Amino acid sequence: MRNCIKEFKINLKVNKEVLYKNLHIYEGSNIYYTFEELYDELKVLVSTMEVKAAYIITASFPLEIGEEVEKYVVCFLSTHCNLPKKLMDEGEYLKGYLLNEMIIHGIFNISDEMDNQIRQEVNQCGYKLSKRYAAGDGIDLKNQGKFLEELKKYISTDAIVNEQNVMEPAHSLLYIYTVKKGVNEEINPCLNCKNRNCPYKKVD
Repeated sequence: MRNCIKEFKINLKVNKEVLYKNLHIYEGSNIYYTFEELYDELKVLVSTMEVKAAYIITASFPLEIGEEVEKYVVCFLSTHCNLPKKLMDEGEYLKGYLLNEMIIHGIFNISDEMDNQIRQEVNQCGYKLSKRYAAGDGIDLKNQGKFLEELKKYISTDAIVNEQNVMEPAHSLLYIYTVKKGVNEEINPCLNCKNRNCPYKKVD
């Protein structure tokens, strides 16, 4: 399997049913109709937001992860949007909250689609995805800078890591997959993940 770099841009897509379920918003509840009005107001804006996505298949990675692998896949997704914070600062807390959740949901949705594309590509070459790692998830958060440094060897991005080892823009994902021959996949798609404490679901 050859090393490669693939970059693309895609608009955010939100599955309202899944989003509402994750947020525990149910039809008939007091909050449901308020969210319906806000969702209808925000959905067009969200659908026009563009996400930069990329994945790089490489033979090396600068961190010791404790397993022998054939390849690594470095994955990145990011979009710029300061509007949720602006809305909250202006007192529109619920609107800002919902917009933020819609953006996060959309990014994780694209992440799952990209992961499926990667999975198909490596399978066609006789390999399979093994494990997924990210700074703060399987690898110490303090290594976030090393993840980003490795990414910037291959693609151009204005993303940075702040003093708290958190990536900016806030709506960003950066993670790796390990690739082996003949292993069972151990994949937990982000869209289906129930871990609300995941650092990638927290946006200031």
